[in-house]
Amino acid sequence: MSTYAIGDVQGCYRELMTLLEHINFNENSDRLWFAGDLVNRGPESLQTLRFIKQLGDNAVTVLGNHDLHLLAVAYGKKTGSSKDSLDSILAADDRDELLDWLRRQYLLITDEALAYTLLHAGLPPQWTIHQARKLASEVENIIRSDDFLSFLDVMYGDIPDQWDNALDGHDRHRFVINVLTRMRYCDTAGRIALKAKGPPEHNPIRIYRGLPFLAEKLSETKCSLATGQPCTWVTSVTLKSTMSIRWTRAACGVAN
Repeated sequence: MSTYAIGDVQGCYRELMTLLEHINFNENSDRLWFAGDLVNRGPESLQTLRFIKQLGDNAVTVLGNHDLHLLAVAYGKKTGSSKDSLDSILAADDRDELLDWLRRQYLLITDEALAYTLLHAGLPPQWTIHQARKLASEVENIIRSDDFLSFLDVMYGDIPDQWDNALDGHDRHRFVINVLTRMRYCDTAGRIALKAKGPPEHNPIRIYRGLPFLAEKLSETKCSLATGQPCTWVTSVTLKSTMSIRWTRAACGVAN
């Protein structure tokens, strides 16, 4: 059995099928890890969501910012943008079933046997994996609860931008959401730079890209993160018993 981690499908269903054919994915024995942003920008978000949902236990998914955006739009808490490609989901007969399934996915998940942790964006250097799991679970429980609609009213915002153990309530949960689903860069003090995009050389000094910074700072477990590249390419990582890693790309051509 193989486990494959795939980042940022973003509604590129046909390219996902091409990728799975390329890696000889066996739906009966292999497992897929989806690192968030299943939907939006690509042309086939509905087909993508239905396919991943029907995989059942053969797929593990964490939520990305586009998945949360879909939920906010669907429940009337946010207005869609001209760049969105979510209409097919919003008009689908099974939309409520799909949205309910999406709400029950994770923000962060660890496979103890593989010693890998999956999330969409990043972690501040002050957090341990154990703390990140606990904080993610707090917000996951809210997203799955009857309080979800009121939480959507306060979910968006860039403040606070730095972790403090004294944070509570909406500020605490907003920071967790921003780190796990939006963060691209942070500094050594853990202050997140949500407006910073693009390659490191185009960003302020002492601001670190989430992925390499995590690679240096986290030793408890390996981390698999989404690439932050929305469907320009989809990444597949093969995690076999030898923990060997292989990268495969499938073009979709969706702009950020």
